[in-house]
Amino acid sequence: MRRFLLLFALMCIGMANAQTAYTYVLQNGAALTVLGTAAFDVTSNPEITFVDGKAVMKIGTNTVAELPMAQGGELVVDFTTPSGEVNKVSKPVSDAGYATFYSPFQLQVPASGAVEVYAPTYDSENHVLKCNDGTKVNGEILPAGTGLLLKNAGSVDFAISAAAATAGQGDLSGSALTIPKSSVAVESGNAIYTLGHAKDDNTKFGFFKYSGTNLNAGVAYLIAPSASSAKEDAVMLSFGDDPSAIESIATTTMNVDGKFIENGRVVIMKAGHKFNVNGQEVK
Repeated sequence: MRRFLLLFALMCIGMANAQTAYTYVLQNGAALTVLGTAAFDVTSNPEITFVDGKAVMKIGTNTVAELPMAQGGELVVDFTTPSGEVNKVSKPVSDAGYATFYSPFQLQVPASGAVEVYAPTYDSENHVLKCNDGTKVNGEILPAGTGLLLKNAGSVDFAISAAAATAGQGDLSGSALTIPKSSVAVESGNAIYTLGHAKDDNTKFGFFKYSGTNLNAGVAYLIAPSASSAKEDAVMLSFGDDPSAIESIATTTMNVDGKFIENGRVVIMKAGHKFNVNGQEVK
């Protein structure tokens, strides 16, 4: 593991007047522009502590940034105005209609727009990632390091906020740095899933078991039990509170914990007959 460097260009040890602290991320000396640059108004030096392998930056009582202490990452705090835009991170969503995002900063999600933003929860019983009214975070301030799923083509302009968070974190993880897959700690029986589409149908989206080598900066992923009996090892996306209200399915047929996912529906087999989750027979 490479030594983590925390860079400060703090011109005054005790600042009597308000200044703007610019915070951004470098990896191996290069700026990760995809993550943006924060601009925080401060009257004293930001507080940096090291917690669970991360550099955690606070302004007052609010955690505004956190970054892993490895992989050549540097959390830079500077009082010199950088070039380019500050306090805004734009995340495009392609015409395919889905994307993920993971930020080292505390974000303000726009309240309205074409793109819906979720901090989804994982339903382990049905192997479904749930994106519903309870996990939709449009208009909310999110804690640093919240994994997000974005739905609908367009672009989201996140603001970087120093205010208190108003929404909790979901079950997606992620990294603010480009990291090797091997550096992600997973328990025995779990796997890393990343957003993708079915091999046989690129209109069917879900979270598929990741087989690559490196995970890119700013990308969210799911750590979940591996469904080894699946035709394609995947986690579905659900945009309703009822597991049967699945809009996007990653596979045509998948066996999960005694249930089947067939053509977008959760199916339970009993005595040779198929039933949905409401007990109705499926013909």
